[in-house]
Amino acid sequence: MFSHPSIEIRNDKLFLSVRVHPKSSVNRIDVSDFSIDVYVKEIADKGKANRSVLSYLAKTYKIPSSSISISRGLKSRNKIVVIKDQNNDLLLKKIIGKHI
Repeated sequence: MFSHPSIEIRNDKLFLSVRVHPKSSVNRIDVSDFSIDVYVKEIADKGKANRSVLSYLAKTYKIPSSSISISRGLKSRNKIVVIKDQNNDLLLKKIIGKHI
């Protein structure tokens, strides 16, 4: 099983603790040994950056948009993203394996 300080599995849901960087020049995800940073082009205005984060994560990891949401931090750069109804082991391999 994988271990990462920004990833937790509870009740068959994957919780990602991410730091969002709005108004970036490109959309990208940086996963280090200690954090997950999501850079999005959208500005942090009226939920645009939040929608962009969810959309980009869903597209990158091939997750249905109905399975991903923000549970905490809607008005903060530090967010908890919840992913449900997925094969958590496979998703962990995608997240950690793709970036480390």
